[in-house]
Amino acid sequence: VEQEPVLIGGLEGLAQRLEYPDIARRSNIEGTVFVQFVVDERGQVTDAVVARSPHQALTEEALRVVRESRFQPGQQRGRPVKVRYTLPVRFALR
Repeated sequence: VEQEPVLIGGLEGLAQRLEYPDIARRSNIEGTVFVQFVVDERGQVTDAVVARSPHQALTEEALRVVRESRFQPGQQRGRPVKVRYTLPVRFALR
């Protein structure tokens, strides 16, 4: 792919939409969830799956936020194309 997909709103926008699951907060669970998905020609997320996660509650929240995200689609020779993408979603207690 000549031009990778670009997350609209950036990682900061994604982080603002995250809601730390209560069970993970009470259990002091932190970590990074790696979500793999395809960004289609319209910039929508499809086929989202979690490659690795420290806890099921974090998995569900990361999938929710990624599925709601929109991208500028990747391009090859000036045309929008489907691109497989992996996005790390970091959960950290403050």
